[in-house]
Amino acid sequence: MRAPCRLANAGTTGPGAEPGREKRAAGQGLMDESFVTSKATRCRRCGIVIGRGERCDLCASRPGAHTDAPGEYEARHHSEWISTVHVLIQEGDDEAAETLLRRLQAAAVAESEVTGQPTTTWYAEQLNNLESRARNSLRNRQRRSAPAA
Repeated sequence: MRAPCRLANAGTTGPGAEPGREKRAAGQGLMDESFVTSKATRCRRCGIVIGRGERCDLCASRPGAHTDAPGEYEARHHSEWISTVHVLIQEGDDEAAETLLRRLQAAAVAESEVTGQPTTTWYAEQLNNLESRARNSLRNRQRRSAPAA
């Protein structure tokens, strides 16, 4: 049976050391318990891309029962989510990107109805790009699987 893995310099040493605390060698970092994707860390509550930690500042400070105003999704203006959409597309998570884009598009339409300003077309363009990429991928798979005549 294998012994449990221990970090270098682990244990409590020296006077006043707290029991249960481990010292780590310089340069060794801990992976926090954030929602980590291959390229980005996202807030566990709303999913927006954040630098580090479990929740973004907004989610950490707001109550659980929140109603979004027109133009908002998860208490943020729809335009604040654009970098998250880019990260989702870069990581190849087209399903999550499509879901988020549809919600952001609905928030933008709700905002335009209230303000009377025209809505942005960026969300619809991104959805069209995702759909055409999915269709092309499906066609390519069908061509590869079709027997040669």
